Amino acid sequence: IPQLRVRVASATAAAQAGDWDAMLTYRLGPWAAATEMTRARPLLGFGPGTFGAEFATRRLDAELRHRRRFVLPRETSTFSEAHDDYLQLAAECGVPALLAALAALGLLLASLGGKLVRDADGDDDGTRAEIVVIVGLVASGAVAALAWFPLQLASTAPVLLLALGRGWRLSADQS
Repeated sequence: IPQLRVRVASATAAAQAGDWDAMLTYRLGPWAAATEMTRARPLLGFGPGTFGAEFATRRLDAELRHRRRFVLPRETSTFSEAHDDYLQLAAECGVPALLAALAALGLLLASLGGKLVRDADGDDDGTRAEIVVIVGLVASGAVAALAWFPLQLASTAPVLLLALGRGWRLSADQS
């Protein structure tokens, strides 16, 4: 795939040059801005949807704190997402909200994993296969959220939210 080959080559060149910003497609700036937001208001954050409005100010604060520039490809560029759903949640809603979300995610995956182990003999109604698919979707979304924003996109959020809801329903079944 030509575009993938170009991206891998540019990331490799950036890594060899020690240019982490370019290698991470300039995500260090939004990550630093989200971290600054979290440092400023750790308990309640700035409010849902405020990252875009706070990005430039908080990125500049991070540059002063770290004594380095968080360069963007174009000077007119801005970010409305932190490119990390966990950092964005902490910045917008506070650390307690992030911890609650991570605990819920961990409990869900543990519950579904336990259900898979308990029902290892097989099932007649296809629930086991459904759990495997849900665990795969939720785990993929959780990993993608580390450097992307799947819960902010109309194409991925509904799938993940439906998988989470169905996962909770299946984990609540006592059968």
